[in-house]
Parts: sequence; structure tokens; C-alpha cells
Amino acid sequence: MVKWYTFFYWIDMLVSTTTTIIFSIQWFVFTDHSLPELADQPEKLREHDSSFNSEKIVSIVILCLLRIIHVYFACIMTAYASSLGKSHYSKLASDIDEELNFPGYDEMADVNDHTESDHVRLLSKNQ
Repeated sequence: MVKWYTFFYWIDMLVSTTTTIIFSIQWFVFTDHSLPELADQPEKLREHDSSFNSEKIVSIVILCLLRIIHVYFACIMTAYASSLGKSHYSKLASDIDEELNFPGYDEMADVNDHTESDHVRLLSKNQ
């Protein structure tokens, strides 16, 4: 199930990256952002163009960072999905703990509450 989710995550990443690139090119290259009402005011027109250029740089950086994060998580998901098939466990940790504990052993008991004679008595009772 995780492998399918990872596969669809990669597809989503590729589709969203492609559409982001297409729409960004259309917005920043082919869309006219000049204001016709500023045609007779050259100072305000230059101010508008410079602010648009600075905002354009910030938005392109944000879009690139979001795409990098998207690729990073796709790589993490791929590594996780591939690690699921490689791990094999023969026993659970709790089963191993039970095999190591002898009858009468209480792992929750505080060692400081018992005297040494209590420990000797418990050990002799179990043998």
C-alpha cells in the first residue's frame, strides 16, 4: 500500500511541478503587467516595474523552495517504502524478553526496595 502511495506521490509531484512551470512562464513572461493609466507618468511606471520585478524574484524563489521540499519528501517516502521490503523480523522484542525472564521475575519492582536476602530467596525459589 505504501509503495502505491509513493508512486502516486511522485506522479503528483511531476504533474504539479510541470503545471507550476507552465503557469509561471505564462505569468512572468507572456502576461503584460504594465498599467495603461501610468503611461503618461513615467516615474510611477518605473516604480511599478521595479516593484513587480522584485516581487517576481521573491515569488520564483518561494516556488522553487516549495518544489525542492516536494522532491525531498518524495525521496523520503521512496526510501521508506523500499525499506519496508528489506526488514525481516523473526521474533518480536516482547517474545525475546519473555524468554529471558524467569518465573517470579518482576521487572517493574524497584531494586532498592528489596534487600539482598529477598533476591537470594527469589533465586532459590525459582531453581
